[in-house]
Amino acid sequence: MKNCVTAHLCAEIEGKQVWLTAFTDVMENFLAKVHLLIHDTSDQIKEAVLTMENITLVIDSVSNFILEVKENDA
Repeated sequence: MKNCVTAHLCAEIEGKQVWLTAFTDVMENFLAKVHLLIHDTSDQIKEAVLTMENITLVIDSVSNFILEVKENDA
């Protein structure tokens, strides 16, 4: 059985606080960018998310779901 994950992330967009939702496939891609897996500890994941840089999130503006994580050119 595959583990599933849902994450709620708070971001500031155009000066407003917005809650975004990411599901398993997006979170796996998101965490892979910092060499983590969804099975890693919540402390490891929290630290990685708080220190991530140079990424772009593709967001559905109606549902606030994160659809894709892209790496920016450094």
